[in-house]
Amino acid sequence: VDTEWGDAGAADPAAPPALIQLAVTTANSARPPEPSRANPASCESVYLVDVLALRQSAPEALSRFARRLLVDDAGAGAPILGFAFEHDRVRLEALLPAAEPGRRRTVLDLQSRSGPRTPGLRDSCASWLGKRLDKSQQCSDWERRPLS
Repeated sequence: VDTEWGDAGAADPAAPPALIQLAVTTANSARPPEPSRANPASCESVYLVDVLALRQSAPEALSRFARRLLVDDAGAGAPILGFAFEHDRVRLEALLPAAEPGRRRTVLDLQSRSGPRTPGLRDSCASWLGKRLDKSQQCSDWERRPLS
């Protein structure tokens, strides 16, 4: 799971995201691969969720989606896999109704599992996947539509 935001979201770290990126797999979902053996081909589906559009057209559905993503009432759901996920968590929780009950889903933050030093996403991708990550769109305004 990863979130993106634009200029308006940059001013408020607790603002909802503009876009959610979500990769889903059902194969061995209870035990994700170790970071050193990460395999991007193991994802079965990748979704881009346009939060800005859904906040206007289907706010209740967006809230249910955020709850299903973050809350694990039974305690048996697959963990969320993220990188430096705390920023994303705060933004995703902004989509939940106030004081949403329930146990939060376990998060496996790959950055914190990367060893004694805290690497960036680009270095981690190079190490785990053997490919450099293109971060040229990192500072894009993800609130601008249409997305390109």
